[in-house]
Amino acid sequence: MDVQKQEAPDVLFLSVTKHDGKWMDWLRLKLEMPNMVVVNSEGNRGGLALFWRGGVEVGVKNFSKAHIDCVMEEEEGFEWRFAGIYGESRSENKDNMLETLCYLKEQFEMPWLCSRYFNEILFGCEKEGGPPRAELYMQKFN
Repeated sequence: MDVQKQEAPDVLFLSVTKHDGKWMDWLRLKLEMPNMVVVNSEGNRGGLALFWRGGVEVGVKNFSKAHIDCVMEEEEGFEWRFAGIYGESRSENKDNMLETLCYLKEQFEMPWLCSRYFNEILFGCEKEGGPPRAELYMQKFN
């Protein structure tokens, strides 16, 4: 919360919140950000939240346990998309995140910012420890 208070962003996206809407509502009040959309965690796994200040126009288009997709409108009427993503950690579910990204990409023709943790790498040199990452997954993500 210290960083949020120092930087005072108009929009804040959190992933892996590990909390439900009730707790996130408490956090929303603490952050002094009156607007939010929450995807509840499943126990202590996952969870997403998008907070924004009054005066910021945010149109939430869709969401799932792995993403929140919205359109931001700036004062001058300029619109752009924001997608907060949390990628699947299990290899057998990796294609879900890639399919979601491809689907979102096709929805609107406007500038688009994707943020957060994709749970994937582009190059093998980005990985530390454990077994090497399969080249196929890195190519799909790229």
